Amino acid sequence: MNETLLQAERLLSVGLLDQAEALYLGSLEQQPGDALALMGLARVSIERGDDLAAHAYALRAVAADPENSAAGAMATRWAELLRARGVSVGRAAPVVQPLAAGRGHAAKAGSRRTLLRRVLRR
Repeated sequence: MNETLLQAERLLSVGLLDQAEALYLGSLEQQPGDALALMGLARVSIERGDDLAAHAYALRAVAADPENSAAGAMATRWAELLRARGVSVGRAAPVVQPLAAGRGHAAKAGSRRTLLRRVLRR
């Protein structure tokens, strides 16, 4: 994580949302598709109560880094919350990678299902 993202995290943690957002957006200008900056923007959106934007940023983070399990979990959770409120978010499948590397294909599929079940129960 670079210094700009660290500073944005600090600002977000003390509620300085506009300043944090500006740093995350600046980071995206320098590195388009930076999953960490996208996740930061999702968190800023959550703090502002903008659930649709949070979900959209989480989906972009998943697209940028499909192995980012935090992004997959956030996208899944926000889709679930939005659907519960009657908001249509489509049927985009969450991308959740297994936590352990080096397993066979069948084990990976089982790990994904198990992890997905746990995320959806929350």
